[in-house]
Amino acid sequence: MHAGAVPEWVGEGVDPARTLHSAKDDDANLVEVAWTSRGSGIRLTYSEGATFYVAPSLGELWMEWTPPLTEADAAHFLLEPVLAFVLRRRGTLVLHASGVAFGARGIAICGDAGAGKSTTAGACLMAGASLVSDDVLALGPAPDGWQLQPGTRACRVWDDGARALVGDPHRAPVFSPTWDKRVVAPAALGASLADTPVPLALVCVLSARSGAEPEVTRLRGYEAVRAVVPNTSAHWAQDVEQRAVELRSVARLVTDVMVVRVVAPDEPAALPHVAAAIRRAAGG
Repeated sequence: MHAGAVPEWVGEGVDPARTLHSAKDDDANLVEVAWTSRGSGIRLTYSEGATFYVAPSLGELWMEWTPPLTEADAAHFLLEPVLAFVLRRRGTLVLHASGVAFGARGIAICGDAGAGKSTTAGACLMAGASLVSDDVLALGPAPDGWQLQPGTRACRVWDDGARALVGDPHRAPVFSPTWDKRVVAPAALGASLADTPVPLALVCVLSARSGAEPEVTRLRGYEAVRAVVPNTSAHWAQDVEQRAVELRSVARLVTDVMVVRVVAPDEPAALPHVAAAIRRAAGG
């Protein structure tokens, strides 16, 4: 990994025939993912001013950024979408999810943007879980199923989520001057980090919030696949063959691991009940 550096092939143009992703509108932050014209590597370009270069071997990576982005911002891109992209091309299944563990029972918490993944993970930490990773979660094979790989080391939440977890949002620092998500470390919630892989016991898919009590419904077969597939990371740059690999991996995942849909009340006071319901579903 080379920070603040570029490869010798930085000046190569893009090969239009090998463009993996191209933004359809001016508001997209990921502008382009494409092989260079001579096949020397893959370039990922972000509108905010960060650019990443990946070697064909997928074993070497360079990144550069321009103000107002900071090194922390560049690291965020690196540790989340960029490495998720690299892992996916290596054949690893990566979910856009937060991962927690109640003892030896790992739980993946998925959901659409704004569904409350990180806040729900924080509630689980307050209920005795440890944090495996937030927002991007790599899954690896295990002798009897799947395991969660340790990743990012804190929960990133908006002010409402920080208020629900720590009271005053200002008790949690903002991520950087350019991104005002709050960073809630496990220690701030009386929790710890999981530093080794954890067996995966449950995949939760958060759904629209409603009702007075959390509702947990088991999903099977096609319903489970349909719920999990939209929550894979870096699917924006997968070709047909890689998408087929992904579908086979998800099919194995939902066969090996219980998948549930969780409909949570839209009230901060309900978070402990949501965490308890998730823990029960995982058999904890």
